[in-house]
Amino acid sequence: PVTVDVDFLSGDLTPVNSLNNAAFEGRCLASQGQAYGKPWDIMSWGFTLNWDRQQLQTKKSAIQLEQEASEIISMGGGFQCYFTQNRDASIKPWEIPTMKGLGDFVQARRAFCKGAIPVPQVAILYSGATHERETQNMFTNGGLERIKGITTALLDGQQAVEIKMEHHLHGNMQQYPLIVVPEWDWLADSLRNELLSYVSGGGRLLVIGAEATRLFEKEAGIRLEGQATVNKIQYLGYDKDMAAIQGDYQPVELLNGTRSFGMLYDQQDLRFNSRPAASIADYGRGQIACV
Repeated sequence: PVTVDVDFLSGDLTPVNSLNNAAFEGRCLASQGQAYGKPWDIMSWGFTLNWDRQQLQTKKSAIQLEQEASEIISMGGGFQCYFTQNRDASIKPWEIPTMKGLGDFVQARRAFCKGAIPVPQVAILYSGATHERETQNMFTNGGLERIKGITTALLDGQQAVEIKMEHHLHGNMQQYPLIVVPEWDWLADSLRNELLSYVSGGGRLLVIGAEATRLFEKEAGIRLEGQATVNKIQYLGYDKDMAAIQGDYQPVELLNGTRSFGMLYDQQDLRFNSRPAASIADYGRGQIACV
């Protein structure tokens, strides 16, 4: 929670994989800004680099920077971009056309995007309490791959996605048709109970991951069998197609009334034996799905 009297919130992206980072960080700051009435912005980098040889830098194209800007301004935030200067502090005139193209792109969308507030659709839970249990560093984004990956997947699926922390969701869950728990292996009891009340009242909860599903085993209409297998290679089958995946796998039995969704195979052939990849169960007036 924002607990000090600041005027605005600000951040910047990593130079590499910036589009996906902009999608994640923009949604984090948008929720904070909306909750506390603070304007916010994120800075992008006009270049990319090789982390192993940081002297190897190359300018990004205007189109790439426009994509990064889009992820930020579409959530209602401000955008800025940093271009490197020469050793004598002078700018590089040949980069000015890219700067101008980027500026024109952002300004053309200013009237539609400045101060925009998302319409609640899908909320991904960013559990600050869980993250604090797993990291010893104050300023790091390590350990957040589980959220970033699910965010990217949902956005690729054309979903309208927000990232919400505990203090954003408390008392506000009913606004969202779907809340996603992305591979957290621990949740505070108070949060878990509020999520179940949300589902019981008609909400939908999507729980992802071998350990996260353990937190909702009883309510999700499943029975976990033994411990999870680490880094198991399997083949996901759905709609007459297959994809290879690797990750922790938890064997599970679906109880009466619980429906399966997608199937997992040990061989890359739909004719062989399979087991459920996901489950969907009714809980109160809502539903809980587990992957």
